[in-house]
Amino acid sequence: MSPRKSPPPSVCEGGRLLRAWRLAHGVSQRRLTELLDVHRRTPHEWEWGAKIPSLTSAVRIDSLTEGNVPVEAWGYTASDVAPLTAFGLRRARLSGALPSTPTPPTRGAIILRP
Repeated sequence: MSPRKSPPPSVCEGGRLLRAWRLAHGVSQRRLTELLDVHRRTPHEWEWGAKIPSLTSAVRIDSLTEGNVPVEAWGYTASDVAPLTAFGLRRARLSGALPSTPTPPTRGAIILRP
């Protein structure tokens, strides 16, 4: 059996972090596809830098890895993520302003967050 290859150095930080997290936690690429509901080749493409995840997938990765592979590692910014945080799709680990389990707003409510 040949040793595992490492991704080339040109891969974005997110791909390297995702691979490191996955290997450290014994998660196969196949299992990752199930957890993130993506095509079977997608994790490989992310890890090797052929693609970067959509913002929604990057948020899911951030949540799954408990912040070990942050959205920012894929090149997204806090302003990119802000619209998603209002819907509770990401833990507010950056500001701590959102609860970890979001409550749905009441009808007609205006939600203001610091």
